[in-house]
Amino acid sequence: MSAIAYTIPQMRSLVTHNFGLKLVSGLIALAIWYRYSLMSQLNVTQVFERHLKVIHKAPQLSVTHPLEDALVRITLSGRRLDLMQVDRQLEAQVDLAIVHSAIGEVSASVEAAFDPALGLQVVSIEPKTVKITVRSAEPRADPPLSGSPSADTAATPTPSPSPPVLD
Repeated sequence: MSAIAYTIPQMRSLVTHNFGLKLVSGLIALAIWYRYSLMSQLNVTQVFERHLKVIHKAPQLSVTHPLEDALVRITLSGRRLDLMQVDRQLEAQVDLAIVHSAIGEVSASVEAAFDPALGLQVVSIEPKTVKITVRSAEPRADPPLSGSPSADTAATPTPSPSPPVLD
């Protein structure tokens, strides 16, 4: 295995040859790095639009709200990198944990749900509250259970299997 060995005059030549161009390109690279690393630390504000999600709904209740097809606007403030990360996990939620048996119209506040470790601040949520109509869920209609067949099934004969034909 041969190693490349440079003498001192050859090393000096590598550094000093086109030194001005090397210095300028190094300064440009340093300026670009500094600009983008500094920009990632600055606080910026960004608006996200999300569909409203109802959480902690009791199973015996059905819920409707006026934003089923509309979007909630959530404005967050924080570092640019954190805002890019929150884009995948951000949700607009209405928590119905306190509504267990109330029937009728309920006013609930809309909340932004995301990882609090990101250090983002909620600037605004539009709308802040939403009126939700809560109804009891429709009971299922189960067929009546009885020991005797109904009149419809008693009148229709069941076909008997035909014997196999041998040739």
